[in-house]
Amino acid sequence: MPTCPTPSPELYYTQITAWAAVAAVIASIVMVIFQICSSKKSLKVQISLQLGDRYDEKQMRENRKDLAKLLLAGATPTSAQMEVVLDHLETVADFYLRGWVDKGIIHNSFCIAFRYWWAALNSNVTAIRSSLMLHYMNVLKNSQQSTTKNT
Repeated sequence: MPTCPTPSPELYYTQITAWAAVAAVIASIVMVIFQICSSKKSLKVQISLQLGDRYDEKQMRENRKDLAKLLLAGATPTSAQMEVVLDHLETVADFYLRGWVDKGIIHNSFCIAFRYWWAALNSNVTAIRSSLMLHYMNVLKNSQQSTTKNT
């Protein structure tokens, strides 16, 4: 009866070393993916906190206070007077919609501010948008008329 040859111990060591190398590569890939996800979360939290800090800076508080005084006095603020506050809130909203910030932190930090500022400025923003739209329509109309006259 023929017997099967016994593999040499070097062959086992080679196979074990190869499988260990494959396992190490897979473990490294998993760790890199975990690290990327972790740093992405950390960056979202950092950006969220920076947006909150910016909103609470002294100059921004002064801008908000001045705008609130105008609104409480019944005056209609210009777009320049609303710009600083609205620009920051628009940035927060844009980052929120793109998923670049921690949504829980943004919700806790800005949900009330968004509601109150939008309620206070909605009619002003709508009026400015309408007037800008009319302005751009007139510019377009005039440019078409001048193009027609030149031909």
